[in-house]
Amino acid sequence: MNLPQIPAWLELPLLKRELIENSHKKRTYVLRILVALIFMLVMLIFYSEQIGRHTSVLQVMGQGRHLATVLLVCNLGAIYVRLPAMACSAISSERERQTLSLILITRITPGGLVAEKFLSRLVPMIALMLITLPMLSIAYMLGGLRLQAVFAALLGLFTAAVQVNSAAIMCSALFRTALEAFWATYLLFAIMALGPVILNEIGLIPSVNWFPRFGNDAIAGTFVLFLGMSVGAIEGFASISDVCFSAIPPLTVAVVMLVISRFAIAHGQQDAPLSFQTFAKLGNRTASFVFRVVTFPVRRLFRLISGTPHSASRTFMDDTRPPRPFPALLPVAWRERQISALSGWRLHATLLCTVLVLEWGWLIGANGYYSEDICVTVDIGLLIVSLLIVIGVTCRTFASERERQTLDLLLTTPLTNRELLHQKLSAANRTALFLLVPIFFTAMTHLLCGKMMVLDHYNSQNNYYPRREVFMFDLAWWPASWRYLFGLFTHALLYMTLVKWTAVLFSLSFNSQMKAMLGTILSILGLCIIPAMLFALPLLLLGTDPDRAALPIWYFTSPAFVPAFNETNDFHPFLRSNWWPHSEFFTLLVNLAIYGALTLLVRSIVVASLPALLNRRDSGSRR
Repeated sequence: MNLPQIPAWLELPLLKRELIENSHKKRTYVLRILVALIFMLVMLIFYSEQIGRHTSVLQVMGQGRHLATVLLVCNLGAIYVRLPAMACSAISSERERQTLSLILITRITPGGLVAEKFLSRLVPMIALMLITLPMLSIAYMLGGLRLQAVFAALLGLFTAAVQVNSAAIMCSALFRTALEAFWATYLLFAIMALGPVILNEIGLIPSVNWFPRFGNDAIAGTFVLFLGMSVGAIEGFASISDVCFSAIPPLTVAVVMLVISRFAIAHGQQDAPLSFQTFAKLGNRTASFVFRVVTFPVRRLFRLISGTPHSASRTFMDDTRPPRPFPALLPVAWRERQISALSGWRLHATLLCTVLVLEWGWLIGANGYYSEDICVTVDIGLLIVSLLIVIGVTCRTFASERERQTLDLLLTTPLTNRELLHQKLSAANRTALFLLVPIFFTAMTHLLCGKMMVLDHYNSQNNYYPRREVFMFDLAWWPASWRYLFGLFTHALLYMTLVKWTAVLFSLSFNSQMKAMLGTILSILGLCIIPAMLFALPLLLLGTDPDRAALPIWYFTSPAFVPAFNETNDFHPFLRSNWWPHSEFFTLLVNLAIYGALTLLVRSIVVASLPALLNRRDSGSRR
């Protein structure tokens, strides 16, 4: 009996190879276990909260939609955090190993390559999401959840996975390395999510009522509206048809991005069409040109006063630079600053101007409405971006040397391990200092355009402090503004230092920048989430709400809580406790002391582990 032959285009050899290699990796199963443990912890917290709130188990019936909403949000977070890291190396890794051209000379076409790479990243993510199906069945059995809502939530998860996977595949096809594709993917997500919103606030998007439920504002959330519809289907105010209709734009854009990936591979093959170095050089040249144009009248005046001829001076169109001599002191630090494009002032000046233009344009377009929300969003977003920039600059310190196989050569320099470490961190230190400048300007914009709320200590009743708005000419505005600036700058500097030393530890431990950066980001996310969940679980089992505990220690279990309170000018969760000093500065100092001690601990671990991680013992300090 002759079996029918499978068509060649259905064999999918590259997909088979990717799935087999993925099944042989330990991290695949470690990741699944970690995801299962996190979801189990979420289930325990939900169960503890419901049992502590109700006196009978029967009263928990009908709460299934709340559990389904929590599971949906956790799944979406896993997709938007994990899937870009899985997919951004799909094609760029083949390019780095110089095997892309070998694949293309086989029967695999560029379109088939994109399709198989797309499926090889989508299938493991779907398998990871299958862990939550038993929990969704528990939510369905609790009641309050329709079967159509479950299918709508699964459709929203599938749409999000396709959107993220296609964007990461496109960036992997366009950019040279996996690290560049990773950053480009998140930058593309930020543009897709915030770009239409900002343009709609400014008034540059035409009013098109394409979604009757939300009116003309629906076009501002074209690429993220399906997320709200998925949650709405579980909560009961949206149907599965609404989810399907809102998923059309992101799925259409996903198909377009896959087509772009196909043409990028067909025309570029081994050479990537784009590179971050090109954009960095373009940004530096643009900033230099703008600086020379702005300062041209001043330089012209000085030239006339000094009598310097015009031919002997540089024109504002001249982009040449005098050669820089090799430094006699701190040569490794000089090399790091020259390699890192983010350690120069020109690119940071461009970043500052971009942030200010976006924030001021958003505030002007809002016409005074939601000014406080806009300022808080920009401040928190800029802090997150600053932390990611510091992580990216620091992760390349030692991991990039291992990738280029230059670490052994670097270790032959007459420097001790600690001296080598400090010089390698010079670019990261300069980057962190430069990033404080846009943080300062956005903070001043918040003080001038936002609302400054203070707690009224004179009209308090039973440890409840009403809030009132104060203005610049009010005496209460000045201490509140100083508290805000102190909390913002100290926490920004401390958190950038913490992520810097964490990134150094992973850069010393791994042999690639991508692994070091993923380890750092996942560690920081775990620090923000896991301790708070572990601390809240016993409190909920004892029937105590963490938000209303007598001693507000729970708010110090995550580094995100206290800066958020400082940003919103709301320290009432601390001041309503009889056991806590009623001082906002004291709360800030306690949080700084806790995470400052954690930073010193990570730094001491890095310094103590240097000989083992570098495989090099100090023979003596260089004098």
